[in-house]
Amino acid sequence: MLFHHAIRVPLLLAVLSILGGTAPLAFADGEGQPDLDEAMVMRLDAKTLDDLNKIGDLLQSALAKGLDKENEGFAKQMLAGVALERGKAIAQQMFRQPQAGNLAQLRGEALKHLETAVDNDPALAEAQTLIARLNALPGGDRTRALKAAAAAVESLQEDPQAQSEAYMLRALMQTDIEARLADINKAIETNSENIEAYQARSQFYFQQQKFDEAVADLQHVLKVDPTNTRVTATAVKALAELKRLDEAKTILDDGLKAKPDASLYQLRAAIYRTEDKLDEAIADLNKAIELQPRDPASLFARAEIYLSRDDTAAARRDLDKAMELNPGSVQGVLLRAYLSAEEGRLPDAINDMKLLVRSFPENATWAIQLASFYQMDNRPRKAIDVTTDVIRREPGNWRALRIRADTRLSVGEHKEAIADYEAALKAEIEIDESKAGILNNLAWVMATSPQDAVRNGARSLEMAEQAAKLTEYKQAHILSTLAAAYAETGDFDKALEWSEKAVDLGKEDSHEQLKQLQEELDSYKNKKPWREEQNVEENKAPIFSAEDIIDT
Repeated sequence: MLFHHAIRVPLLLAVLSILGGTAPLAFADGEGQPDLDEAMVMRLDAKTLDDLNKIGDLLQSALAKGLDKENEGFAKQMLAGVALERGKAIAQQMFRQPQAGNLAQLRGEALKHLETAVDNDPALAEAQTLIARLNALPGGDRTRALKAAAAAVESLQEDPQAQSEAYMLRALMQTDIEARLADINKAIETNSENIEAYQARSQFYFQQQKFDEAVADLQHVLKVDPTNTRVTATAVKALAELKRLDEAKTILDDGLKAKPDASLYQLRAAIYRTEDKLDEAIADLNKAIELQPRDPASLFARAEIYLSRDDTAAARRDLDKAMELNPGSVQGVLLRAYLSAEEGRLPDAINDMKLLVRSFPENATWAIQLASFYQMDNRPRKAIDVTTDVIRREPGNWRALRIRADTRLSVGEHKEAIADYEAALKAEIEIDESKAGILNNLAWVMATSPQDAVRNGARSLEMAEQAAKLTEYKQAHILSTLAAAYAETGDFDKALEWSEKAVDLGKEDSHEQLKQLQEELDSYKNKKPWREEQNVEENKAPIFSAEDIIDT
């Protein structure tokens, strides 16, 4: 239906009052004017996407046929608004059905309308923002997204809150780290209450290991939303990295007051464990289990504490419950192996460690633990095989070298054991006690081996002195080695001095080898150096797995 010029002006004013624009006051007819008139009438009653499509087609037709200057500008503004609504409607359909198979097609249609919107009104920030968001999705045009986000930032000068969000959108598109941080900073500068920006900046600082800065941003977030458990957990982890455990506990205390949460109780329990406050740790894990009785994490953690306290019965109860909830847990299998070893069921411990080593063949720590279990179960050859495999992959792994050396001693391979100890000492061993253990064992075999070719009193004494210094002359078995080294050099006065100190310490500590310490002392009184050669008999009993045992 076409309208006469007499009623065109008030109709246009009515339409623009709805659209939020100002009507031109005078017109000159153009060939596209009838299409524009019809589009304005339809716009008043438009309710469906199909209606918007028809209006958009009419407006594009009007512009193509030609309009006077004022009406052309109005038609472009109107077309931009209609195209924005069309694009938004399709985008909403996408987001409502994220699993739909035609997402790419829907995004293409939405972007086509949104591009029409910004072509006709480049300052239409909402359209620019939606273009950026759609192109930010997988498979989108990242360059176009960045350009659209930048246009939105420029168009929102008068709306700080919206502009701050646009800065964050552009930050997501930035591939340059410094440019991304600059946009996040601008987002915070523009709107100091933009919590998303603080969280994003804290993550950036966290990745850069700037934990102080990360904590400051996270604490700002928690002032606004103390119930945000994810932010609380992140802040606690950052503070833990800084060794600021008291502050971490304060944040956890505040977070738990605001909202009791199992994961926060677990975190506080972990901190208590590092402080050796095991009663407090168990209390927190009890609360976590009350809140989430089917969460195996708390049960595993509590089982570990019980195991550390030698309460194997309680540890077994928690572990069994946790494994029922999560049968394939790697943490559970590892814990079960340690618990079985503590209970004296070494074949079970070996089976579990074999399972882990097969599943994670590159994990040297677990392979070394398997070797240790073999050694404890008097299966030295298997221990040697496992550690040899680790050393083949990691020649400088001092832990594997130490285990293999100890195992070789147990089967009389003293020369080979010495070579392994020497190789281990060439590695960087940061733990004094571990280094002292290697030095001690090397000194011992060089002082006490029945094999003349491997004994070296002077070298033994050098190693034994280093081990004694590292342990502050407070460990009986290391002072015993120092005495043996002196005896091997022929200095029995010194041998007696250190051997007597070793016996005294052994009595104080109820040392398990007190009888041997006394025998060594008696030997030195008789001016005889100590000799020792282990000969562990290989345990050849088969190790049955659960699958090997069939009930009949």
